Amino acid sequence: MKQPLCFRLFIAAITAWCISPAVSAQPVSPNRISNGVQADSRSVQAILDGVVATAAKTVALPQGRVLVEGRLRVQGAKDLVIEGAGTTLVFSDRNGTTWSFDSCRNITLRGFTIDYDPLPFIQGRITSRTEDGKRFDFTVCDGYPGLRAEDSQHYRQAYIFEAEQARWKPWVPDLYPRQVEIIDDRHGRLVLGAAPAYHELILVGDRVVLTLRTGSAIRMNDCENVRIEDVTFLAAPGCAYLGRYMRGDNYYRYTIKPGPPPAGATEPRMLSTCADGLNIAFATKGPTIEGCRFSFMGDDSVNLHGVTFVVLERKTPQELIIGWPYSREQLATVVPVGATVRRLRPGNYEVLGTARLTAFEPLRERTPDHLKIIRSVWPRDEAGRGTAFRMTLAEPLPAEPGDFLDVPDNNAPGFSIRDCVFEDHRARGLRIMAAQGVIERNTFRRLKMNAITVGAEYEFWREAGWVADVQIRNNMIEDVGRDGGNQGSAAYVLGAIGVFGRTDRESRLSPWLGNHGIVIDGNTIRGCPQAGIFVAAARDVQIRNNRLENCFYRPGESAGKGRGLAITDPIDAQNAQEVTIKDNEIIEPGQPPTKQ
Repeated sequence: MKQPLCFRLFIAAITAWCISPAVSAQPVSPNRISNGVQADSRSVQAILDGVVATAAKTVALPQGRVLVEGRLRVQGAKDLVIEGAGTTLVFSDRNGTTWSFDSCRNITLRGFTIDYDPLPFIQGRITSRTEDGKRFDFTVCDGYPGLRAEDSQHYRQAYIFEAEQARWKPWVPDLYPRQVEIIDDRHGRLVLGAAPAYHELILVGDRVVLTLRTGSAIRMNDCENVRIEDVTFLAAPGCAYLGRYMRGDNYYRYTIKPGPPPAGATEPRMLSTCADGLNIAFATKGPTIEGCRFSFMGDDSVNLHGVTFVVLERKTPQELIIGWPYSREQLATVVPVGATVRRLRPGNYEVLGTARLTAFEPLRERTPDHLKIIRSVWPRDEAGRGTAFRMTLAEPLPAEPGDFLDVPDNNAPGFSIRDCVFEDHRARGLRIMAAQGVIERNTFRRLKMNAITVGAEYEFWREAGWVADVQIRNNMIEDVGRDGGNQGSAAYVLGAIGVFGRTDRESRLSPWLGNHGIVIDGNTIRGCPQAGIFVAAARDVQIRNNRLENCFYRPGESAGKGRGLAITDPIDAQNAQEVTIKDNEIIEPGQPPTKQ
């Protein structure tokens, strides 16, 4: 007799669960039953598969320290809550995304912790160096993963920390060695092609960390209405969270911090994640980020962005073939009909015209000419890689091959970031290329670079796009910007809070004032060597009621010169119009803080 469908699905889920050997837990925890799905430590993947197959609403992960061999994937889940109070998932696979979610709707992740064993970074101490700053020898600290030849291609950057406290060493820039020589698994040598600025500050005994940057802890593709609540990330080989092709209302409240020292170690971890805390791109609506606490990451706390397209071919004034350097993925799902398409002038990315989108679809074929143009725009990416798309417009847009386009509705508009703490990490606190947002009541402490940056990234990463209608208010910023990279001629954000336009340096065109409608109100900034607030490539900006203490004490003679910028005041606006500066309090400008 044919069994009912629900019974057959249940048996299939239990069978898959029992045969999968992927996960073990130490110690084994008591089973927990949730909405008909039993969860124990035998296989987290099988548990997840069973939940999706039976359309269960809630599942509780096994408690305790759960060792995960391989990767986890959830596909097509709907209306699901994954509970993990008391659960620590310890991943051993450091290559690629360790937990992916694809085409999920209305899902919540809650309460669990993520860690890695082995850790996705090398931690050691500088043991010797050459006087010219081109060679640094190091020893790997006890208990931390050793150097491996199979990982050597990933040893692209190194970070220097203070010898006696868990802190990024001020003024020392990131190191990008030409080669990392593996003497043996516990000893290595950084060989640089040129000495970095401030290399003389790197001393024997300083801590050094080399990251792998091979994949994210959690990645969501084509998901909608996501909530991540009270999750903790102790490590990740890349970003803690990567979101792509997102729609709906997505909410994030989680913690990033270094975990405990590994077995056999006597020194604390210096790093949590190897890259960003939260990185979202190609989204029709921006996220709500509230009550997060991020620290000791190898890159920015939050990055929101879109994409810059290159025009490959003009079929008609209303039909364009455009390209980007990646596969088609789910991009067409987040380029909505009715969206505004902006034509951008190469060089300064002036908006030359706009049109409404009526259709957007990937093409199966790419001509050699298409690939040649894509390669010329993204030379760092693999040759022969890229996708062509057909874009149909309601109005003529006279774009020519080699012109650029962007779609602001694809850049996570309508975001909010509030009541968070971002501290003790590399790079920037917020890197925002999205419009129509609020950044309020956050705290930024001891960041290597800037606290809040909003603007257009068209040159290097080509993450688009000109920013409009953003409120930056009532944030607390302390001791940021003490990084040698901020002092260089290529720097483009020269303050604790910065509005920027990163356009082509070699362009001789006048800067385009593409950012507009920015309000910077009621913020407190204590301790920034450059400007407290720096605005460029913008119009219609209001800077009011801010309190600046001990800013502009070491602006850097060469800072920004390669981009035609220079810092002249604690609150500075260059290549900008209609900037209102009023009712700000500036205390001890030009004087460094007495204590940092």
